[in-house]
Amino acid sequence: LKPAELSFAEAAAAPTVLCTAHTGLAIGKQCSRILVHGASGGVGACVIQLARRRGCEVVGTCSAGNAQYVQGLGARALDYTTDWAAVLSREEERFDLVLDCVGGDDLWHSSCPLLASGGRFVTAVGPIRHGGSEPVTYSTMLWTAQLLCRRLLMNAVRAVEYRIFLGFERTALSRDPSLVKLLAEGGIRVRCDPKVFGLEELAEAHARCQGGSNTTGKLCVSVSRVDFLRADSFATALGKTA
Repeated sequence: LKPAELSFAEAAAAPTVLCTAHTGLAIGKQCSRILVHGASGGVGACVIQLARRRGCEVVGTCSAGNAQYVQGLGARALDYTTDWAAVLSREEERFDLVLDCVGGDDLWHSSCPLLASGGRFVTAVGPIRHGGSEPVTYSTMLWTAQLLCRRLLMNAVRAVEYRIFLGFERTALSRDPSLVKLLAEGGIRVRCDPKVFGLEELAEAHARCQGGSNTTGKLCVSVSRVDFLRADSFATALGKTA
């Protein structure tokens, strides 16, 4: 059931991002210093809030425009368009966990030297960074499979580990009531875009989601009872996104 303290938009946006963040931290095991890529996104922001509640020190990469938001969550913010890895390397910073919420193999190569011995690089996206609408070819899938097989096998002989999880499972909320309690009490907040789209605006929401930089939180689409009962509304809305 939806906690009374949450809006319907917040309740709809919370499960995937919160459970993904929870799973990523669980894979990271015990850690005290964490580097989060995509710190201002839905998953990244939840990672920061959960980690700070556990007493972890957190550094996050994000855009300059989102730095204040990330700092407000309790993390040190670094502009991802700058040479953040060189900054952290000069400061001799080392992390127990690097949690990647962005994707892209460059983040592994940049972050690996910053991991402490026994540390883990955990990605919720994988080695390919994309907006979700580009075609996935057989060659892309083959390259990804070969890369992941080699990298995961190297975990046996490397001082740091590479881990990937793509489950986006949402059962953590039912298994761990404390997460629901945190949401209800405002102990963790999921940032939603101020605009809640109607079903007839689904094409606009999809376009903004692809753009990425035009959003300030999770995008939510409200489906009214009338919309739900009118099957042609769905067909029309989906047709506009094709």
